[in-house]
Amino acid sequence: MLELHFLGTGAAFYPELGNTAAFFLHGDTLYLIDCGSLVFHKLYQLSEYKEARHITVLITHMHTDHIGSLGDLIAYSWFKKGIRVRVFYPDERLNVYLKLSGIDREIYEYTAWRPEELPLGIKARRVYHDPSMGCFGYEIGDGEETIYYSGDSGLVDSKMLEGLRTGKFTRLYLDTAKYAPAESGHGNFNALKMVADPSLRERITCIHLDCDFKEEILEAGFCMAKVVN
Repeated sequence: MLELHFLGTGAAFYPELGNTAAFFLHGDTLYLIDCGSLVFHKLYQLSEYKEARHITVLITHMHTDHIGSLGDLIAYSWFKKGIRVRVFYPDERLNVYLKLSGIDREIYEYTAWRPEELPLGIKARRVYHDPSMGCFGYEIGDGEETIYYSGDSGLVDSKMLEGLRTGKFTRLYLDTAKYAPAESGHGNFNALKMVADPSLRERITCIHLDCDFKEEILEAGFCMAKVVN
């Protein structure tokens, strides 16, 4: 079962809810989706990180609330745990960012995209967010179920909703902002309500919130991500 554990559910300008990031375990590997500025400090304290033998990070895009502490994770994991973190992201400019941050290529493993190397079915999907960089959502499957994680995305993909309807996906995790205008590159709560059939909403989890509107999300029939303590 693919169970995402969230380290935060907030947008960059709403740090009260932390940076949106999630992890799950598969075998002896900890998979982390994004590693924003506030993420490593929280991950570091968890037993799942302390006990992990392998770590793989999926990056959705390069804004700092999604990669701000990636260098910390890579460096600590290598120098303190002897683990060479694997980083997957289809935009190779990430390596330039890490090099400028003092993170040498020898201490982490990077691939632009070779999903066949992973024991999971993972597919990157380009999304609309910031045209200056590669922005991606991820389909993640373990052979029993498949989820979709949108990353930051200004559009609700009708194919994802149809996949939820037909059973291709068991759950969607979607960028959902209350006040985002169309040009912001973020999903809009009112727009989501217009396109998501009520029968599907219990399998849609709202993430990357720009304010605390939990009650409205739940009243509309959607789900809130549970954040680990």
